[in-house]
Amino acid sequence: MDTLLQDLKFGARLLLKKPGFTAIAILTLALGIGPNTAIFSVINYILLNPFPFPNSEQLVAVWEKPPRAERNEVAPANFIDWTTQNESFQDMAALSFWNANLTTSSMPERLEGFQVSPSLFPMLGVNPLMGRYFRPDEDDPGKKSVAVLSQSLWQNRFNSDPSIINQTITLNGVPHTVVGVMPQSFQIYRTADLWVPLSFDEEDKTSRDFHYLIVIGRLKPSVTMSQAQSEMDSMAVRLQQLYPNTNANQGIRLFSLIEQTVVNIRPAILLLLGAVAFVLLIACVNLANLLLARATSRQKEISIRVALGSSRGRLVRQLLTESVLLSLLGGAAGILMAVWGLKLLIARLPENLLYTVPRLHEIGIDGGALAFTVAISVLTGLIFGLAPALRASKVDVNEALKEGGKGGAGEHQGRPLRNLLVISEVAISVVLLVSIGLVIRSLVHLLNVNTGFETQNVLTMDVSLSGETYIQRPQRAEFYRQVLERVQSLPGAEAVGVTSNLPLGGTNLARIFTLEDFPVANPADTPSVNYRVVSPDYFRALGITLLRGREFGLQDVADAPGVVMINESMMLKYWGDQDPLGRRLKIGPPASTRPWLTIVGVVRDVKSAGLEDEPNAEVYLPYPQNPVSDMTLVVRSSGDPARLFAAVRSEALAIDKGQPVYNVRTMEKVMSDSLPTQKLSVMLVGVFGVIALLLVVMGVYGVMSYSVEQRKHEIGIRMALGAGSGNVLKMVLRQGMLLIIIGLVIGIALAFGAARLLISSLLGTNLLFGVSATDPTTFISVMVVLVIAGLMAIYFPAWRATKVEPMEALREG
Repeated sequence: MDTLLQDLKFGARLLLKKPGFTAIAILTLALGIGPNTAIFSVINYILLNPFPFPNSEQLVAVWEKPPRAERNEVAPANFIDWTTQNESFQDMAALSFWNANLTTSSMPERLEGFQVSPSLFPMLGVNPLMGRYFRPDEDDPGKKSVAVLSQSLWQNRFNSDPSIINQTITLNGVPHTVVGVMPQSFQIYRTADLWVPLSFDEEDKTSRDFHYLIVIGRLKPSVTMSQAQSEMDSMAVRLQQLYPNTNANQGIRLFSLIEQTVVNIRPAILLLLGAVAFVLLIACVNLANLLLARATSRQKEISIRVALGSSRGRLVRQLLTESVLLSLLGGAAGILMAVWGLKLLIARLPENLLYTVPRLHEIGIDGGALAFTVAISVLTGLIFGLAPALRASKVDVNEALKEGGKGGAGEHQGRPLRNLLVISEVAISVVLLVSIGLVIRSLVHLLNVNTGFETQNVLTMDVSLSGETYIQRPQRAEFYRQVLERVQSLPGAEAVGVTSNLPLGGTNLARIFTLEDFPVANPADTPSVNYRVVSPDYFRALGITLLRGREFGLQDVADAPGVVMINESMMLKYWGDQDPLGRRLKIGPPASTRPWLTIVGVVRDVKSAGLEDEPNAEVYLPYPQNPVSDMTLVVRSSGDPARLFAAVRSEALAIDKGQPVYNVRTMEKVMSDSLPTQKLSVMLVGVFGVIALLLVVMGVYGVMSYSVEQRKHEIGIRMALGAGSGNVLKMVLRQGMLLIIIGLVIGIALAFGAARLLISSLLGTNLLFGVSATDPTTFISVMVVLVIAGLMAIYFPAWRATKVEPMEALREG
């Protein structure tokens, strides 16, 4: 221990004697370690521990596996059977997305929340901040309505009123008693304003064809996932036999709740992890180069220590102690950089990511992150300090003492290793920058994809009708008729429509349907289709092109013959080149009593689910014949659409001041919000790319500066023999550019493989869109950028070489 303390003190004195070297080394390491610490914190909070629940690894998402659709929600009767008949779960709970209008004396407000089984909160092991959660009997439809608030709603809307418990609030026109407040950290599936009990009436308890529940279970401690899956498979077969009309081919799938929650953001985080690992590797190569150059310049000192009896092992230990000390200082600076970076990251996160990904707002540097930083700092110092230490400790004492520590053999023997390190960091940076370039070009392609609709000058906002006034269909239809009429008369409003689901809005509804032309023998084979309820002017408001037939018109009223419009994909899928106009379909299975609808028009495909997804078959139903409560108002304006919001909201409130207008966005914002993980990835990998480029410039500059300093005597002789400044400049530039070109060639070869990795299944998704993994534009751009950066890094040491005074250099030699 005394020897270690002695080495640390000696190393600290040496670092203080060379403040320039120390500052550059610490900055280099901070740029490498800081991003890694930040991303480790993200992984720790988001991928490893997304829930602050005890034993969260026992939590399981339980999905139905329908034979003909991608939807995984559960029917109530099936959920009840699962709960009462399984032996693998401690408990099960169901949730259903639920929105409510909060009516007060001031402006009405739209709240988002869940209907939940009373067993949910105790099953998750979370306690309320105030009050209590639901009692087991409060899911009875005949019981008094109760609600549990989120901490955010309690603070922001009720001013943290400590007497909120047992107060009454009005939700969707129904009085609810507040019984509890949940802590800020509680989030499941998405942020929520409140929770109410999930109730099943007698019809719900026998319903197996209406799938709308999200089911979570907690495994018993002694039960594995595979054992539970085996039991649920057997239960699925039993239910298929008992209820063949609704459960035919219906399976059950289990997923870790942690895995299912982070599945959408995992690829982006893993991409960032790869990027910061490359940044750290470049920083470590720089550190090795700095340590090697410093060790070469200390040849005389080391030779004297050897001559005085120091063993090679003792010297290696001393040099490694110095490199580890330097790495720890760099790690400390990296922690400060990570703290600052995480604050900036959270401030710049897209709102919809904060809305759906648990604990994003909580990310910070905790004990785990500190331990990670210390470990990676020590490993960096040991691994990348070892080669310089071994190289420096292997000295020819007589030769080094004769040369006096000035260049000579030490310099020439160390130069190949330093050159190799420069080539390595250039090659590594090529791989990183090519990967970053491909991701950025993918986002550009996504943002420029043909959506099938126009986004400019379009304002959208949601309206949701609640209360007894709008229970009946005619009242709902009349409200939206008046809204459309009033808004259309506003100055600047060119076209106004409503839709039940906005393209790229995050929600797509699907229903099974029956085609008169294509009967199915087995009800389980009945196809499904995406559907939207829209008003006549909806297509004009979004600029969706009519291909055949007509759009909905004023004649398509509630008591008129039922009509429907379809998209181009549906036409091609079922009728090919034939004309679908006049053909009939109905929403529901063949046995459904719902009316047949006549196809009157075909419109161009639009990107509904995501910009990267291919359009699916879709149908459009006229709003007057299918009035629903929740609609999105779409307004095309002649100028800035944001200027219309106040007037549009005023017109809606003039009809009914108790119905909120919310979620106001331009269509351009809707499109941008549909790419939260892609935008976040591009922003962060772009930052890491700049850091990597900066590190490469620093590394090349440092090596070339050191090389010029060590070759000062040689340059002086060349200039004394008649070499001009131009010759010296070319010599140094040629030496540096040769290293960069070799690094580029190796890096390009490696990048071909790394780029393909981006689109492999290793990350679970296709990270590239509209761009090849070998995109020549990206590769050429990276080469040009690195050549320019390399020239900048080499030029200044080369320019200094031309200023060498021959006589002074010869005297120093």
